[in-house]
Amino acid sequence: GERKGAVDSTLPVSSSSLVISRSMSVLSMSTGPPAAVFSPPSLGITFLGTSHGFDPHGATTGFIIWVNGSGILVDPPIKSGEYILRHGLNRLVRHVILTHCHSDHDSGILTRILEGEKINLYTTKTINESYKRKVIATTGNIDIGSYYHWVPVKIGEMIPIHGAAFEFDYSFHTIPTVRFRMSFQGKSIAYSADTQYDPSLYDKLLDDGVMNSARVHSLKNFIFEADVVIHEAGVPPIHTDLFNLNKLQPHIKERLYIVHTQSIPSEIVRNGQSIKIEGLKIPSAGLENTIILDVGTYSNGFSRAAMKYKLFAEAHIFRTLPANILFQLASISKESVVPSGTTIFRKGEVPKCMYIIVTGQVAIPSHRSIGYLSVGDTLGDTALAQIINGLEMVTVTDVRLFAITYEHYSLIVRNEGGLVDVHLHKIAKHSEFLLTYLTKTFPFSEMGLTKQQIESIATAIDCELEFDPQQKILEEGDKDTSMFIIKSGSVRLERFNQEVRRLQVGDSFGEISLLTSHPRTASAFANESTVLIEIKRESFEKVMAEYQHIRFHMMQMMEYRLVNQL
Repeated sequence: GERKGAVDSTLPVSSSSLVISRSMSVLSMSTGPPAAVFSPPSLGITFLGTSHGFDPHGATTGFIIWVNGSGILVDPPIKSGEYILRHGLNRLVRHVILTHCHSDHDSGILTRILEGEKINLYTTKTINESYKRKVIATTGNIDIGSYYHWVPVKIGEMIPIHGAAFEFDYSFHTIPTVRFRMSFQGKSIAYSADTQYDPSLYDKLLDDGVMNSARVHSLKNFIFEADVVIHEAGVPPIHTDLFNLNKLQPHIKERLYIVHTQSIPSEIVRNGQSIKIEGLKIPSAGLENTIILDVGTYSNGFSRAAMKYKLFAEAHIFRTLPANILFQLASISKESVVPSGTTIFRKGEVPKCMYIIVTGQVAIPSHRSIGYLSVGDTLGDTALAQIINGLEMVTVTDVRLFAITYEHYSLIVRNEGGLVDVHLHKIAKHSEFLLTYLTKTFPFSEMGLTKQQIESIATAIDCELEFDPQQKILEEGDKDTSMFIIKSGSVRLERFNQEVRRLQVGDSFGEISLLTSHPRTASAFANESTVLIEIKRESFEKVMAEYQHIRFHMMQMMEYRLVNQL
């Protein structure tokens, strides 16, 4: 009979696991290390899902395009962020393309936006505004547009992403939907997004005066002029009938991958006639099935150099250094591979080198709650200031590293590293305490903080303050805007001379004034000899501007406390 099954959806997959392959195998979302270390290619595609929103077992269609070792996430499926994080690739995938606002295409974007550093979202103004309205309608109050960088897509104009050129065009769908074709080093990839590919229908619309010839030519040819073609299939009239894709020439089918479908039948029936399906295939999903396009030896070497520089430029301790210094550091660094199970640093040692992880994952046994360190994370930062390391670090996979010695760093940086040195001393002084307590105390315990994020909070610390027993710390109605974290001792909060809360080591207070500049809502007193860490508003705003989940949780906490008068 006719091929059955609706393939469009406005509801996300409800399964607790992400199923992404033709064989319906499940990609685990556990916190364990990946089975194999993944090295991003110069140019390639990793499919995260190939199905549609009505498939109860399969993940919706979404994929990563790798360019120069960095990822561009297209229409992320739900839980795709967890998969990326589990494999230690989170820092490499910060650019997202949204083709349209059906939920089987945008279901994974909200968590991607709110789970770490600001992403760049590429889409048209119409689709961007539609997505923001949708988030407000579903959450009630999140101004989601302020949590990401929107990069406007203009139809027909080239947009560079990671060194590749992307050209966007409108597909033929029920709501505004963009498709694209990208090129890099003589190779190209095209994606149809949701569309109805039907040349005979286009010709009829041309004859009826509904479409012009340029639009018809674009709908017929734009996608198929690429080395790899990713095309959807589904139930017309809002999706592409396999019947039309089956009629494509064999040389096109060789480079064609079918998505947005559960399976491809061996035959279909049209007008009572059985038609054999030939040469159409669904791509396998998962990092192990990444499709790699060969761009040549020179381009591969350039990509490796570009990724190396990117890792140095985005390392949080180096972000204040000028480009020429970063280039010299990247150039002089040495690459090494450390086997799984190796102790890289022991607590109490002065590290000989500072490392940046290229591939693989590293654990901090004393602080497993922060997860594994992965691509782009730094190890042994204190080596650059000849300070004792406070953490033991052990590889959990084979790890590839770039190493910088103290001697090379000091020779190259010279007088440019003043702020770096300040940050390194703050990290050495505060990070072990923050790693121990922020992962256990509200609101920071809700944020899933990483080592880098905790070290960023450490660099935002302005000073330590000491208070005697019963000494007043701040008074209700004061207009200062600092936040405090208790390093030792304890604090009681009073409102109208009545105790309302008692805080212990690791607890924080003063967040509402820090976030809103409103006068203090309570007075604070030291119950005993107490040491506080002070973070001023300007310093913490830089942290929240960088890490969106910290900002989001702080705003949610502020709203809760204001409503409940806590």
